[in-house]
Amino acid sequence: MVHFKPIDFAQTNFFSSLVLDYNEQKERLKPFYRFSNDNLGIHDAINQVKQFTYNRKILVNTLIKQYQSIDYKENIQFNLMLNSSTFAIVTAHQPIIFGGPLYFIIKIANAIRLAQDLKKQFPAFDFVPFYWMGSEDHDMEEIGQMQLFGKKIIWENDSKGPSGRKSMNTIQPLLQTLNSILGNSPNADKLKTIFEQAYSSEKDLKSATRQFVHSIFCNYGLICIDGDDVDLKALFVPIIKKEIFERKSFDLVEASSTKLVNLGYKKQSTPRQINFFYLGDTFRERIIWDEISKMYKVNNTEITFSEDEMKAEIEINPQCFSPNVIMRPLYQQTILPAIAFIGGGGEISYWLQLKAVFEAYNTFYPVLLLRNSVQPIMQAPLKKWQKLGLDLSYIFLDTKAIQNHFLALREVKEIDIEPALEKLNIAFQHLNEIAKTIDLNLLDTIGAEQKKTENVFKQIKQKLTKAQNQQFENQYNQIDNIIKSWFPNANLWEREESFASLYLKFGDKILNEFIDNMNPLDLKFYLILED
Repeated sequence: MVHFKPIDFAQTNFFSSLVLDYNEQKERLKPFYRFSNDNLGIHDAINQVKQFTYNRKILVNTLIKQYQSIDYKENIQFNLMLNSSTFAIVTAHQPIIFGGPLYFIIKIANAIRLAQDLKKQFPAFDFVPFYWMGSEDHDMEEIGQMQLFGKKIIWENDSKGPSGRKSMNTIQPLLQTLNSILGNSPNADKLKTIFEQAYSSEKDLKSATRQFVHSIFCNYGLICIDGDDVDLKALFVPIIKKEIFERKSFDLVEASSTKLVNLGYKKQSTPRQINFFYLGDTFRERIIWDEISKMYKVNNTEITFSEDEMKAEIEINPQCFSPNVIMRPLYQQTILPAIAFIGGGGEISYWLQLKAVFEAYNTFYPVLLLRNSVQPIMQAPLKKWQKLGLDLSYIFLDTKAIQNHFLALREVKEIDIEPALEKLNIAFQHLNEIAKTIDLNLLDTIGAEQKKTENVFKQIKQKLTKAQNQQFENQYNQIDNIIKSWFPNANLWEREESFASLYLKFGDKILNEFIDNMNPLDLKFYLILED
């Protein structure tokens, strides 16, 4: 099977200083979060979330409605959420065709593991893992892609509306292509069945994603919740109104962002004066206040509202108001009694900009946990790597540094002509001193000859270096090919490749391995090594 080797996130060189410093709970970042990212923070969050009220009945009724087409059996206990002693552990992501890259699965596995662990630590409470599906997003470049064995499957769809509402009626040819890539094996047959059941032509993307996630994680009590829901949006109406008419978030986020930038960090997200889109089946456009006409306008449409009309629209059609990246976390926390949110580096970064907004709207700000990341290191390329004499710790270095390590192992030193150039310089200085006593006009000639000689030395170095590189060209190519297989598109494997390649090799057991071996409270990056 596999085993998991934990390393620090900083060793990978793939994470921002903001994320790394947050993981280490640097003192200067404490104003930007509420709870520490450890068991003590979890304990404090449990105690403080009790002060907030949630409409659990509407939540449960909505979940039952959203799952009405799925046979969820007894392993998903919606009614558990009716109890004030039950809390959510949440991760979030937009729907992605065929499960997208591996990290989508890792996010969910992290939420499940944390919920399991907290139940053991706090037996008086229940903890339910949630996947919040961002079905209102419309970034089709990310939503409509999956990659398996380096082969990209792209769903061409130019619709501008919310991704979750997109019909599956054009995805069937892609399903056939995917099936051919999966090949024939017992595990491939299982995957084919999962994909075919989920992505049938009569479904939309959000119901397909829900079915897919349920098929993968149905035995772990995971609940998928879709925010594109009229009943859930109705619970958010008070904040929608305040945000649109009072526009608190802009100044608050800008102030937090400025403080973070002054501390040397990069700003992750930029607020707008109004942080909501207006939503229809075929569009999702920004709401803009026009100071001249004193009207609210929906960008790139003819739709306008006076202030009174906008107030009425929010009350009558709350489902039409879609939060952007600034307001989505507040929406999520308004609906779910979540004590912890598990996200990637980008998500943690923009959540750190939002604490003041949560406080302004009296909304519970949860424990923030950076999800575990994984880097699969399969046996075949690892054996080649080891045969080259290279250590596993080198994999996150740049190619030149790896080549230097390779040469050092063979006691091949970089060709250095500086000592020779220094001696050459001394010799020509000596000649200059002689010329000064004989004929000053010869100084220019000597200088020119020195330049020529230095260039000859440099040309010789280039030829020697080229010859040396040719000597090890085959090994260099091996190193380059191995690195490309581990880091497709110069990115972490988990951010590019589908979980399907691991599932094909290990079957359902790989899901158990993820859950059993990773823990977001460990704050670790994991190398997955094949036994």
